[in-house]
Amino acid sequence: MKTVLKKGAAILLALALLLPAGIFPAAATYLLGDVNRDGFIGADDARLALRMSVELEKAGAAETACGDADGDGSLTAIDARLILRCSVGLTGFGGKKVTVSDPSSGPAPADPVLTVPAAPAVNAPHGTFTFVKYGNGHGVGMSQYGAIGMADAGYTYKQILTHYYANSKVVRAASWPSATWYAGSHIDTEELLARIVYQEISGATQNPEALKAQAVAVFTLLKRDGFRVTSPGSVGYAGPSYAACSAVLKKAVRECVGEYMAMANDSACKPILTVYSAMVAGRTVNCSDAWGGDYPVSVDSPYDATFPNFISFYTITTSTLRDYIRDYSSSITLSSDPADWLEILSHNASLDAGRGYVTKIRVGDRVLTGAQFKSLLDLSTGCFTVVYTP
Repeated sequence: MKTVLKKGAAILLALALLLPAGIFPAAATYLLGDVNRDGFIGADDARLALRMSVELEKAGAAETACGDADGDGSLTAIDARLILRCSVGLTGFGGKKVTVSDPSSGPAPADPVLTVPAAPAVNAPHGTFTFVKYGNGHGVGMSQYGAIGMADAGYTYKQILTHYYANSKVVRAASWPSATWYAGSHIDTEELLARIVYQEISGATQNPEALKAQAVAVFTLLKRDGFRVTSPGSVGYAGPSYAACSAVLKKAVRECVGEYMAMANDSACKPILTVYSAMVAGRTVNCSDAWGGDYPVSVDSPYDATFPNFISFYTITTSTLRDYIRDYSSSITLSSDPADWLEILSHNASLDAGRGYVTKIRVGDRVLTGAQFKSLLDLSTGCFTVVYTP
């Protein structure tokens, strides 16, 4: 059926491409017709209702309740038309309100207590340094294994995201490009999202809530970059093909594509920096301590330590360590006693009083930051202890 929109509706529909939606609270009262729950009934609500009516986007209980303009219990193209007419003043709903809840933002499971594994014994050859490593990655932002642990414990993707990105909210973009410029070519945005999530965590989990948390974090970075990515490492590397993605992954991405993270008090809903790290040692790292900037901030990450690969070892000979140090800086002086070469001076105590992300370490006669030393040895994490076996 061919439908002709009035000029005012067409203008509003065009403007809807630029409008963000609001945060989805656990339970609240909204205007009937306010599908995206931003406090107004506009052409963007009609557009969203129409997309959901043909299953281009998932309609949850909240969207259905707000969008069911004719009161028949379902969300259809008829509702979208009624909402569009209301948005341009051709009809009205009399200010009727509905109370809705969003199950994905409901009560969270009880937070677990961090169980810190004991420092393992080190049995290494004589004349070696052994680095006992905890976690994996830079430690800033969302922990991917932590997200998997939270999802397996019953947390929803929105609860995972708002935990790791403190003082944040999940919002929905009114529109986004159908294709994203990624490393030299245009790729369908939904496909690209799935392929990045595939590469990042789908090998470790098929839990839809963890997959969605990762997808929203990636979509946020795509939006920050204006959907034009020249450096794939800034958002994540894409997997080999869309065909490689599982049906579970594709469905999870389809249900949350368009959602991104913004600061809770930001009325403009600008996308935040949703960096992520593989596995965190007790607490995430403040962005300011890692590479500068004031966000994301440190939060607890108690589930990582439950995974078997939480602790790993890296053993090298004294001669190899000496070569690494000299390659880093020939001006560092090492004593004749290797036992005096390294001394951890400070850490953030993310695990306990004796272990955490190293902030300062003495290397011979020079004091380096933890990040500098991690780079010097190409360590996979900044949380480590060191044992010298004479």
